[in-house]
Amino acid sequence: MSDVETERRGSVLVVSLNRPEQKNAIGGATMRLLLEAFREAANDDSIRAVVTTGRGGAYSVGADVAALKSAVGSHGPGRPDRGGSDNGLPKLSPSSSIADRLGPGRWALAMLELNKPTIAAVNGAAAGGGLCLALLHDFRIAAPTAKFVAGFGAIGLTPELGSTFLLPRLVGLPMARRMLLRNERVSAADALASGLVDAVDETGDVVEAAIAFADQMVQAPPLAIRMTAELIANGLSRSLIEQLEAEYAAQRQLFESADHREAVSAFMERRPGVFIGR
Repeated sequence: MSDVETERRGSVLVVSLNRPEQKNAIGGATMRLLLEAFREAANDDSIRAVVTTGRGGAYSVGADVAALKSAVGSHGPGRPDRGGSDNGLPKLSPSSSIADRLGPGRWALAMLELNKPTIAAVNGAAAGGGLCLALLHDFRIAAPTAKFVAGFGAIGLTPELGSTFLLPRLVGLPMARRMLLRNERVSAADALASGLVDAVDETGDVVEAAIAFADQMVQAPPLAIRMTAELIANGLSRSLIEQLEAEYAAQRQLFESADHREAVSAFMERRPGVFIGR
C-alpha cells in the first residue's frame, strides 16, 4: 500500500494521502510521492487541475509523531535533507546542507511551482503540517466536519511551509494570530466565513465537490489558466510595476496563441471551445 495514491478523473488528477491509520500524518514516503504526483501533473498537458485529499477521516494531522520524536536532537523534525533520499527533493551536499536556509520550505516552493489550479479537498482534520499543506493550494473545499488547527506552539515549534506568509493573506492578521499564537481551532463554517476555505460541501463527497469546482477552470483555455496562476503566485513578491510588466508580457504571448483564436471563435459561434494548450 502506497503512502500516496493517484487517480485520473478526466482532466483532474486526484492525489490521496493514504495513511489512514495515522490520520495521514506526514511520514514515510509521503512527501516524495506527493511531489512526484505534482511533477506528473506539471509534465502532462492532459492534466489541467490537481485535487488532494486524505483517505479515512482526516486530511492530514501533520508530522508523524514517531518521526518527530526521533528527530529531537538531530537536524530538526521534517528537515527535507534529513534521512537523505526519500523526501522527493534533490539531495543536498554536506556543505549545502549546512548552509540550507529553507529547510522544509523547499517542499513548499516545489509544490507552489505547479502552474495549474490546485484544490485541497479537506475531508477532516487539517492540523499542523496538514494545515500548511492545505494552504499551499489555490483553493480549499471543506467537508462540514473539517477542522483547522496549527498546533506548532503546543509542541514548542514555529509554523513552517510558508504558513506565516500565506495564512495572514487569506484570513487577515487578527485571525492568523489567533490560529498561530493561541492555537485556536477553526470549524468549516468559520473557515468559510474567514476566507480560509472557498466552499463547504454539504453533499457528503468533498472530492466530487472539488472536481466539480475545478470544472470551469478545466474547460477554459489551459495556457491562459497556467499563465494566470503564475501571475497570481509571483505577484505576491513583486512590485506593482513589475506585475504590470509581467501581465503585459503574458497578454502579448497569449494574443498570438491558437487557444486565444479558438476561444474568440467559439464565443462568437456560441459553441464550446476545443483547446490545445498552445
